[in-house]
Amino acid sequence: MSDRTDRTKPHERVDFVEALVADLRPVAPAPDLGRALAVWALLGVGGAAAWVLVLGGPRETALADLTTPRLAVELLLGVVTLVVLARAALEVGVPGRPSRRRLLAPALLMAGLWLAVALGALPLHGPDASMAAKRAHCFLEGLAIAALPAGVGL
Repeated sequence: MSDRTDRTKPHERVDFVEALVADLRPVAPAPDLGRALAVWALLGVGGAAAWVLVLGGPRETALADLTTPRLAVELLLGVVTLVVLARAALEVGVPGRPSRRRLLAPALLMAGLWLAVALGALPLHGPDASMAAKRAHCFLEGLAIAALPAGVGL
C-alpha cells in the first residue's frame, strides 16, 4: 500500500485546475480610492452648492462670515470630517482593509470636533447673529441638501 493519501493522478489534477480556470474572465481593478473619493466629494459638494443657489443663494454677508474664526474652523473641520468619513466608508468593503475601529475612530473624532465647534462648545468668535436674508427653514434646507450626497455615499 502507498504512503500517499492523495490518490489522484497528476494528469487528473491538471485537468481539474484547467476546468476551474476555463471560464474565468479578466476583470477591471477597483477604482483608485483617492479618485473615487474625489469624484464623490466634488459631485456631492457641487450638488449641494447648486441646490443652495437654486433655493436662493447664500446670504449677502456669507463671505464676511467666513473670516470669523468660528465659522472658518467649523468649515475646515466639516471638510476634513467629510473626507475622513467618506474615505472610511469607501474602504470598509475592501478585502484586506484595516479594522472598522481603525477606519472609523478618526472619522468619529473629527465629527465630534466639528460638532463641538458647531454647537458652540469652543469659545470662538463667530458671525454676528442676524436675521438679515435668513430663510424661514434654513436648518431643514441644510439637512435636505446634505441628504443627497449622503444618500449617494451610502
